[in-house]
Amino acid sequence: MADSKKRKEEDITKENDKSFLKDGMTTNDIRKTVQYIREYIDKPGIATLKEKTTKIRQDYTFFSERYPLLFEMCIKPNFNYEHLNYFLRMRDDIINDKLSSEEASVQVGKEWFDKFVDVSKLPQKK
Repeated sequence: MADSKKRKEEDITKENDKSFLKDGMTTNDIRKTVQYIREYIDKPGIATLKEKTTKIRQDYTFFSERYPLLFEMCIKPNFNYEHLNYFLRMRDDIINDKLSSEEASVQVGKEWFDKFVDVSKLPQKK
């Protein structure tokens, strides 16, 4: 049993594309950046969300260009830390060879489909 688990870990390590780490940020750096962005977005004041977003985009150019989807997620009024932490855990699992990028993608797709799609409202085949 232990041998088959080790073999799986070796396969994941060989097949795992970690190119996203070369010019990216650590998971901790991402968390800190998101926290700063959210503090600024949530800070009361007269600036509009659009004005705040423009300033944040200028202040965090690398982050907004390197992680555009994450940046867009962070500036939304309905931002959810639970969703962020979910994706960062998956990222760490890929980095630590617990999952391959492909396995993580499949798992995220299935879990998020199940979580956010009401299949009872989908058109039925006739």
